[in-house]
Amino acid sequence: MLDILVSHYDEPVATVAAFLSMLDAQDADPSSFRVYVGNDGHDVPVPQEALTGHAYDVRYVETHHGGVSHVRNALIDASDGEYLMLCDVDDRLMDGSCLSRYVAMCDGSDVVMSAFAKGDEPMPPNTLLVHGKAFRRRYLEDNGIRFDDDLTRCSDGYFLVQTTLLTRSVNRTDDVLYVWVQRDGSVCHSEPDFVTVNLWHRIEANGRLAERYAGMGMGHLSRMFAARLVHQSYLTMHTDAWERHADDFRCRFAVRCLSWWLGRLYDGYASLPEGARRYRFEVATRAFPDPPDAPFEGIGPWARSLSGIGLSEALLLPAAPSRESVV
Repeated sequence: MLDILVSHYDEPVATVAAFLSMLDAQDADPSSFRVYVGNDGHDVPVPQEALTGHAYDVRYVETHHGGVSHVRNALIDASDGEYLMLCDVDDRLMDGSCLSRYVAMCDGSDVVMSAFAKGDEPMPPNTLLVHGKAFRRRYLEDNGIRFDDDLTRCSDGYFLVQTTLLTRSVNRTDDVLYVWVQRDGSVCHSEPDFVTVNLWHRIEANGRLAERYAGMGMGHLSRMFAARLVHQSYLTMHTDAWERHADDFRCRFAVRCLSWWLGRLYDGYASLPEGARRYRFEVATRAFPDPPDAPFEGIGPWARSLSGIGLSEALLLPAAPSRESVV
């Protein structure tokens, strides 16, 4: 059984109806899937009559207004299907055969993923967004993988990086089966430099993951997330966009948030062999469409420049060149 978990914020009820009508046109066996519509307590409730009249089971979950991570967790807790697929209510499947393909791909693998379209742009299956993916419930439960209710941004990355790190059991297709419809009026698309001014969410996500896996005795993963925290922050803070918004409260808060996490995690980051740190820095740099001119050797002085970190001089200096293998 595949449970389709649909988060609903303030979209008109007609948008919910359109999503269900889209599923009505799928050729999948109606007994092979269910739909859970989750309303996050905003002021647009979904009346029962909008959810009836379908060949498949449609259920409604209403919770308090706690953000997208919270409503997704509420949907996960309310459902009990073997597989879970997370959808936005204004998205759609590419054509009428796609849902049956997703159902068929739920063959015991921990993660199912397809390519998806971001508007007219095809995106690869392993993109760190929930679109076009399904997850085996038992796998999520066994590994304690959930969204973090406190993360109202960067929730996809926090969740998905765990699902892909902890398994090799992935059923993947490069066919585009899902369409992510981006609303022009949504916060993340209407605000210039949205990703930059919300850096603190990525800092917090990586910091929490580093501590989570340190507590589980998985130091290699903890240090990997510490490296992501350091490199993403260092590179972002050397972009033109950061310079434009450096006085914004959210950017100033990001610096304070980063200083706190560096005090807890920099030792672990610095304990990585220099080759490993350089490799992860290169990976982080390639993720930027227009990489900033920020050399690896500048990480130590940059960290020292942040107030109140309390790090030793030895840890802040770049490591000497070495031939250590990348791990």
